[in-house]
Amino acid sequence: MNKTLLSILCIIILLASALTVSSSSAKIINDGMAPQGDNSLEITSDGAGTPITYTVEDVEPGQYTASFYYKILQNGKKFTFSVRADSVNYATLSDLTSTSWKIYSVTFDIGGSASENVELRFNPDQGMTFYIDALQFVKAEEFTKFNDFNHEVGCCPYDYCWTGGLLDGHESCVHDDYYERNTSMPPLGWNLADFGGVASDPTSFLDVKSGFRCVKGAWKFSRAKMSPIYDGAGFCPDESQCFIGGSEDAEIACVDNSTYHEYSYKDASGKQQNEWFYCYDGNWTTRTKEIALQMFKMVEGKDKPYTIACDRFDRTLNPDQSFSYYRDYYGDNIITILTSGFVNEFCVMTFDGQVVSGFSLNNLALNQTLGEEGGCIKGLFACLTEGNCDEDGCLISIPPDFTTPKRSFIEMIKGPDQGDYCNSAIQVTDGNYHKCKTDDVYYNAKLNTVIFTKPIPTPQSVPFAGSVSESLIEKVFDTLVEAITNLLGIGGAIPQFGLIQKDQLDFIEKAGTFDKLYLSYSPDGPVPGKGRTIKAIRETRAQRKVSGAGVDVKTFIEVEYANYPVEICKFFYRHNYHDVRGQISAVDKIQCTPTIMSGSEWVHTIYVEEPIFEDIPSTLWDVRIWKGVSDNFWNDITQKIRIQEPKILGGSPPTVPAFVTEPITTPVVGTNVEFIIPGPSPDSDEWIARTWKFGDGDVASAGSSEFVALWNSTTFHRFLDVNQNPGYPVVLCIMNKEFRISCGAPRQLRIGIPPQVDITAIQTGDRAIQATVRITEGNSKYNMNFNWDDESEPEKHENTGQLIFIKTHTYDESEYGTAIAIRKVLSATGTDRDGVQFSNNYTVLVNKIYTP
Repeated sequence: MNKTLLSILCIIILLASALTVSSSSAKIINDGMAPQGDNSLEITSDGAGTPITYTVEDVEPGQYTASFYYKILQNGKKFTFSVRADSVNYATLSDLTSTSWKIYSVTFDIGGSASENVELRFNPDQGMTFYIDALQFVKAEEFTKFNDFNHEVGCCPYDYCWTGGLLDGHESCVHDDYYERNTSMPPLGWNLADFGGVASDPTSFLDVKSGFRCVKGAWKFSRAKMSPIYDGAGFCPDESQCFIGGSEDAEIACVDNSTYHEYSYKDASGKQQNEWFYCYDGNWTTRTKEIALQMFKMVEGKDKPYTIACDRFDRTLNPDQSFSYYRDYYGDNIITILTSGFVNEFCVMTFDGQVVSGFSLNNLALNQTLGEEGGCIKGLFACLTEGNCDEDGCLISIPPDFTTPKRSFIEMIKGPDQGDYCNSAIQVTDGNYHKCKTDDVYYNAKLNTVIFTKPIPTPQSVPFAGSVSESLIEKVFDTLVEAITNLLGIGGAIPQFGLIQKDQLDFIEKAGTFDKLYLSYSPDGPVPGKGRTIKAIRETRAQRKVSGAGVDVKTFIEVEYANYPVEICKFFYRHNYHDVRGQISAVDKIQCTPTIMSGSEWVHTIYVEEPIFEDIPSTLWDVRIWKGVSDNFWNDITQKIRIQEPKILGGSPPTVPAFVTEPITTPVVGTNVEFIIPGPSPDSDEWIARTWKFGDGDVASAGSSEFVALWNSTTFHRFLDVNQNPGYPVVLCIMNKEFRISCGAPRQLRIGIPPQVDITAIQTGDRAIQATVRITEGNSKYNMNFNWDDESEPEKHENTGQLIFIKTHTYDESEYGTAIAIRKVLSATGTDRDGVQFSNNYTVLVNKIYTP
C-alpha cells in the first residue's frame, strides 16, 4: 500500500529554487550552528527592503501552522513574516529582532472551498542580513517538530505507517500498535529524553511538543494530555478522548468524549478519594463546574447581591428548613441516597429572594430508584456524638424496623409519587437543559445534571431565559488551554510571584477538582461602580515537585477578597494564623497578600496549603476531627464573612516615591532586575500595600509587616523578551491605611539582548587556522576565555572593550598520527560587565597539509 509519510506540507530549506527573489538575495550556506542540520538560508535585503516570498501551491482549506528558526546579523534591524493568498493576509509576525537563533510559529485558518496558492513572505528592513532554518508549513493546529524528510512516500501493509527512516528501529514502516499500545510514546521526531523526563513523570509531558502519531494506519495530529488532577499524562488515539491512565494501552488509559468517569487518588491527608470527572472534547472538567457556570450566567450583569456555594450536600443544604421532603435521618433516610456515591457536590445560589440548587448524578438517571435493605447507613451529624458511628461514618445502632425506601432523585426534590415529573426532559439528549412539568426543575439528560428551585412554600422558577437552556460545558474550556501548562508548576496563585486577576467566570472555569466553591458579590463598594466580591476554592491537584522529578498531590485553599476596605491580612494573621499554622498548614505554606489592581481597586489573596497526613498534629489524627477543623476554617473565611455597609473612603492618597534599579546599565533578557525604594517617605508608615507592575503583564505585591517596612524591601523580576525602544513601562502603586491608592508615572525600562559570541575559522597553512571571534550585545566590558581544543592554555581577555578578535594557531603534528585531518571544536565563554554569561562553539576540520 502506497502511503505518504505525513498528511502535511513540508518546506525543506534546501529548495532554494522555490524562493522568489528580486534584487534581494538568498543563498544556501554551510552553517554548523544552524538549529537543524548543517545549512541555513542567508537572506540579504537590497536598499529598498524588497520582500522575499516562498509559494506553496494548491493549498486546501483548513488550519495550518507556519514555523521557522531565524537569526538577524545586525542589531537594531528587523523583518516581518506574513502568510498571504491573493489579496487575503492570513497571518503576520511583526518586528522579528532576535540576533540569536529563535523559533517562531503562527497558526491560522485558510477558508474557502477550493485550493489556492499561498505565499510565505519575508519583508526585511533595508540593507540587512538574516538567516532562516527549518521553514515549515504544516496542516496542524500548532507547531510540530521539523523533519527534513528524505522520502515522503513508501509502501506499507494495512495498519502500518510509512516512517521514511525517521523512527529508530522502524526504518520503513511502523505498526499502529507501536503508538496505540504505548500511551507514553511521543509523536514522530520527539523522544521523552529530549525533555529530561520519563513516562512515569507527568511533568515530562509539559514540554513534549505536539506532532504526528500512527493511529489506525494513518499519521494523526496528537498532543499530550493530562489526567484529571494532573498526576499522570500520556497520548490518546483520538484528540477528542481524555487520558485517565492506569495502563500503557490506550484502550484502557483513554476514555471517549462526552462521558463521565470515576477517578481514584490519594488526597493531602493520605486518604483514598474517588471523584467523578467529565470528558469534553479531549479535556477533563466536572459537571459541578458547569452547574456553577449556569448559576453565574443567571446573575451575570444583574447588579444585585448574590452568593453561590458548591460543597457536600450536608454543608450546602438545610434538610429541616429548606426542602419539605427532606425527612429526618431515620424517616425517608434521604441521607443514604445522598451518600450513595451516585450524587456529586451540590451547588446552591441565593439571589433576589430565590434559592436555586443543582447537582449531577453518576450512572443513575433522575427518575431511577435507589434503595437497599440494611448496609451502611450514614450518620453524618449523628456521628458528632461519640459512640453513634463506626470509623466509616456508618450508624452503629440501627432501629430493627428500619428500611431504606426506594426513592428516585426527582422524588427527593418533588416528593413521593412524582417519579415521572421529568419524563419529557429525560427523553431529550441534545446536551441542553429542558424544563420538566413546570419551570422549577430543569434536567440535562446528556450531562445527567439537574437544576431546581426551593420547593416551599410555593415552587419558584429557575431563572433560565426559556424552556430550553443551552449547556455551558463548552465554555469551561475557553481559557483552559492557556492554563493547562501552568497547573503543575504553581502552588495556588502565590501572589508574591505575581497574581493573575480572574473574573468570576474564569474563576469557575479554572478550578481543579472543585472540592468547594464560594462566590459572593455586593454592588455596594467603597468606590462608586466597584462592587465587593469574595471568591474562594478548595481543590486538590498534582503540582510539580520543588526539586527532582515527579509531582505531589496537594490540597489547597485560595480566597480572593476584592475591594473590601479592611486590612484582611492583618486580621487573618492575628486571628487565624496560629490556629491555621498548628492545625491546617506549615508556616511556609500560608500566605496573605494585598494586590493593587488599579487606582481604585484592590484584592487581598489568602493561600493555605493543607499538609500531608503525616504532618497533621496528632490531636487531629481522627479523620472526622481533621475534616471538622478544615471545614471550620473554610467557614471562617467564606460564609461567616458578612457583607456590611460600605466604608466611605477618606484621607489623602499616599505619595509614590522614586525608585532605582540594579543593574544600572541596560538589563538583559532572562536576568534578575532589582527594584529598590532607596528610603522612607513622610507617610511610608501609613502604607499597607505595595504593587509593582512591570509592564510585561506580571505584577509583584507585598503587604505591610511588623518585621519589614514596605519601603525597606526589594523586589526582583526577570523580563523574558527584549524591549529596547521604548522599553517596559514599570509602575509603582501604593495603598495606605485609608485604602487610598496612588500609582506613579510609568518609567520606561529598556531590556536588552544578552551578550552573544560568534566564531568563524579558516585554514591558513599546514595544521594552521585563523579564528575570528565577534562579541555583540550585552554590556561592555567583557571577560572571555578562548579554547583551541588542544593542550594549549586557554587565551584570556579580562575587562576588555574589544569586540572583534582575530587569532591564529598551529596544531602539533603529533595530534594527527596517520590521519590527514583532525576535527577541532573551538569555544569561547565569558561574561559581560553585569555577569551575564555567553558561550559558543565552532567545529572546524584542520588538514595536515594545506592546499589553497
